[in-house]
Amino acid sequence: MDENLPSVKNNKQKHNSLTLVQKIELCQAKITNSNLKNVELASQFNIGKSTVHDILKGKDELLNKNSIFYIASLKRERISKFLQIEQSLALWLDQANGTNLSIFDEILLHKATDFA
Repeated sequence: MDENLPSVKNNKQKHNSLTLVQKIELCQAKITNSNLKNVELASQFNIGKSTVHDILKGKDELLNKNSIFYIASLKRERISKFLQIEQSLALWLDQANGTNLSIFDEILLHKATDFA
């Protein structure tokens, strides 16, 4: 490579996803300091300013979610196709763990088909 040529830098920002907790922090930062510009929030959270706008647009829904659950650490919230089966399986799993029962993949799959 020729050393006399100027180096070309890629100015494109890397894709960055926020967790639920981070999104709530962003909303609370905007609420506590309404003079804060979206561009400043974008640089603070290392995201694009349009992403800040989208997050703030849904802030009422975000602030109503409980950030204590495990979902708070997830980047995206996915809805289960079989919510009732998943909830029944989770309840059974909690009860089985309370009895110190060893649970393997096969047992879990068999129990899931029983609930289906």
